[in-house]
Amino acid sequence: MKKIIIIFVLSLFYSPLSSQWVQTNGIKGTDQVSCIQRSSHSMFACTNSGLFKSTDEGISWKISCNGLKYTQVSSLASISEVLFAGTSNGLSISYDDGQNWIDGGYQGNYVYHIFAHNNRLFLWTGDELYYSDDLGLSFNYLFYCGNVKSMYAFNNFLYFASFGTGVYRSSDNGLTWNLKNNGLVTLNASCFTSSGNYLFLGTQNHPDGHVYKSTDNGDSWVPCSYDFPINNICASSSEGNYIYANAGPEMYVSTDSGNSWNNSSYGLPGYWLQSIFSYNSKTFAAPVFSEIYMTTNHGVNWTISDSGLYNTAVSSFTSDGGYLFAAAGSSGLWRTSDNGAFWEMTGLTASNNLSINTVSKFNGKLYAGCSGIYDNLYVSSNLGVNWSVLYGFNGTNINDITSKDTVLFAATNYGVKKSTNGGLNWTQTSLSPSLTVTKLFVKDAYLYAASYSGIYYTSNLGTTWLASTGISTMVNDISANGNNMYAAAYNKVYKSTNNGSSWTAANLNSMNCYRLLSVNNAVLVTGNQGVFLSSNGGADWNSVSDGLSLLDSRALYSLNDYVFLGTYGAGVYKRPVSQIIGIKNISSGIPEYFSLYQNYPNPFNPVTKIKFDVAAVSGNFGSQHIKIEVYDMLGKDVKTLVNEPLRPGAYEVTFDGSSVPSGIYYCRMLSGNELKNTIKMMLIK
Repeated sequence: MKKIIIIFVLSLFYSPLSSQWVQTNGIKGTDQVSCIQRSSHSMFACTNSGLFKSTDEGISWKISCNGLKYTQVSSLASISEVLFAGTSNGLSISYDDGQNWIDGGYQGNYVYHIFAHNNRLFLWTGDELYYSDDLGLSFNYLFYCGNVKSMYAFNNFLYFASFGTGVYRSSDNGLTWNLKNNGLVTLNASCFTSSGNYLFLGTQNHPDGHVYKSTDNGDSWVPCSYDFPINNICASSSEGNYIYANAGPEMYVSTDSGNSWNNSSYGLPGYWLQSIFSYNSKTFAAPVFSEIYMTTNHGVNWTISDSGLYNTAVSSFTSDGGYLFAAAGSSGLWRTSDNGAFWEMTGLTASNNLSINTVSKFNGKLYAGCSGIYDNLYVSSNLGVNWSVLYGFNGTNINDITSKDTVLFAATNYGVKKSTNGGLNWTQTSLSPSLTVTKLFVKDAYLYAASYSGIYYTSNLGTTWLASTGISTMVNDISANGNNMYAAAYNKVYKSTNNGSSWTAANLNSMNCYRLLSVNNAVLVTGNQGVFLSSNGGADWNSVSDGLSLLDSRALYSLNDYVFLGTYGAGVYKRPVSQIIGIKNISSGIPEYFSLYQNYPNPFNPVTKIKFDVAAVSGNFGSQHIKIEVYDMLGKDVKTLVNEPLRPGAYEVTFDGSSVPSGIYYCRMLSGNELKNTIKMMLIK
């Protein structure tokens, strides 16, 4: 009889860390970093695609967006151990150093700046200033003010810089404000910093007095240097006696209280800076549409500090020649040959005028569809090393590419085009060019087109199209699992049991759904709230989002027993298929022995379940690497069902034999390199 040891502190042993999504090594993005700031424990980078966190002073970064409904983050502030993030639609609050976020007391509008001083939180919405005395749970209106560029605290005074109005100062922690522009030639105030007894002000767009300083807390200002080389001061910071001022594409440093300035731009990319931040003998700079840069020698040279800052959106995958390819929008087209341990850029790089939407393979070649104002279709015959333009899509956005028989199809913002010669020439199909087509899908004799107004299908390669019924909203993707078809729409998932002729809702509502993936006998769907799984034909959906710091997900792909997930701002995640689809923890007990039980049913057609036990070894309740494999009678590896670390417990995994012939199969279980058991199974079709 099997012995079971009951453990009551199960949460210790069944941590979700052993079964969750893991971010791959990343695809580097060039999204705009609008602000670099820190809490008492960590550094943070605010970007248009999420909030990134560093616990090693900027050496490496990790996405920190769990709970953020809006990932466009503009600013950050902290009071004691509470963090506040200004987003594109309100304020978010974190009580655990950015690991999790909840809505704050201001919602509904873009929050451009937040600032904390003496336990009071200030919030600027673009035209109105508010304050909170209860850690962001509620806000009080102060007054209307436009063009606020920055806020600053110095000698217990508060300041804000207004472009066009000048400098405002408060001596009562922000309740009342007065203009302090004495000595300023221009009122285009931009940014503050301080060093010793000096308060510095950067101004923009005026030929004189580009950097000012004050020794009387802003009562009067004097120019630091009349010959400052560029008249736009966008960001500033100080590190001891070193004062940094970004002027246009260049960085300048002063060591004599602003009387003279040296160009210290070596190593910087030559872009305008959004933020400069100094801390602990390091200074960080965030150029527009570039990586974060760091200097440890006061600007003598700068180095990239973006390890883990993978703030890019991935919308499409394909695989070919041992590579997984990922279309990453304005970050270009990338590939990996080791399941995401290392990504490299292909020869197709994006630019300000080109964004990579989709990648597909056809007849031994790769095709990349783009959005841009010029040519938007490219082809490669050497796994992405070199690319050539295919003409016919000048200024036409390509959302998807697929093939049926020997014909290549492209989904565009003007209907569907097709090519019978590998993309050299294109003709418009009969589907209305007024339709924006988002995705194409092939099943049996049919080609399906998902559009902004429903689904259309053709059985004659686009000569004629029919409209599906039951779905008239925007559809982002179509997939099939067995005899069922599924459609991902902006408001729900739909299901069809008659080859897409008609559709009904499939019990997943209130989520913007983007991509579908059929794996074994289950269906996955991504959306703005994470990843969900149904294994009973869409009747029920369960979240499988464990480990995702950013829930907004836009692409799915299965390769090498992994599911790869493209997010909208955090690059690519991966997870073993067995974790998501086939393996379940079925008992709250800890087995004493390793066991592999006879499959049930047996014989089976084509699906069977296999239970197994993972025991604790010498009192060690940590994870052990378990591998469960299926072989045919010749010893050929048919399927790896489990290949991952598992904590002690009882599990169940599903084997789907629909892709293999009838016959005798063997299933074996290994812990590490040690064989634990083997069973014999019979598939009869």
